Amino acid sequence: MNTKHPIAIERISSPTPAFFREHYLEKRRPVVLTGVVSHWPAVTRWSADSFKQRFGDHRVVVERSRASVPSNDPLEFLRNRYYEEARLGDTIARMMSGEHPPGAYYVTYANIFDAAPELLGDFESPPQTWGIPPHYPRALQDRLTLRPGFWLGPAGTVSAVHFDRQENFNAQISGRKKWTLYSPQDSRHLYYPALDMPTVIFSPVDIEAPDARRFPRFAEAQPYETILEPGELLFIPAGWWHHVRTLELSISLNFWWWTLASVGTTARVNYYFARKQLLRILGRQGATAASMPVG
Repeated sequence: MNTKHPIAIERISSPTPAFFREHYLEKRRPVVLTGVVSHWPAVTRWSADSFKQRFGDHRVVVERSRASVPSNDPLEFLRNRYYEEARLGDTIARMMSGEHPPGAYYVTYANIFDAAPELLGDFESPPQTWGIPPHYPRALQDRLTLRPGFWLGPAGTVSAVHFDRQENFNAQISGRKKWTLYSPQDSRHLYYPALDMPTVIFSPVDIEAPDARRFPRFAEAQPYETILEPGELLFIPAGWWHHVRTLELSISLNFWWWTLASVGTTARVNYYFARKQLLRILGRQGATAASMPVG
């Protein structure tokens, strides 16, 4: 399948928060911000080894796969995905052992900060600095900001292409990740909505190995790419599709927050979720009626 050549995601160095809000947040444009989180203590202090030693006894939720080799096909990925609670130290040891395929263990959006609140002093909240207008009362800023998420995974781990309901800042702390984004305008080319998927925010297309017979329109989708380095911050507007491949053992932090635009994205997701549930109910009723004896 011939697909469009990727466009590099724009990168800007040390913009003011007002400049970012005017030119990227309000215009719904993804961007890599450099020079704004590289001073965080987390960037120099955090590593898989340090977490294994300092916080190894803390329990976190770990994303697992029922498949012996996790698939990058979104439908297979979602069907086989499940979550379990485990010691962080044991999880990191398994990741680093090389005995398990990428994706067998992945710490996703973990809340390690309740158990280790001292970590909160190692970074700042980008939404409250860059995303939310400064004249908003602090109580409202807190309500609009979700808790930070801690992500840790080995090289080769893949997040299938999907979009988020909220605005998203993703800070790379250690290691590198390759991000591939698509505009919401390409949703049709990503076969959205796919109501047969387990969750409606995912596309059924495996963008790294697309099936041209099943998804011929995907060739028209325009990808935007970047490799996120430690100390860099990626802004992903709500509704923008993104696919992530971990290139090295990686630690990331993500920060979701609400805007009027993200409320609109959430409303669209809720509509398709309700539609999917209704079709499921109608399908069951139809199956029941078809199986009833007649005459």
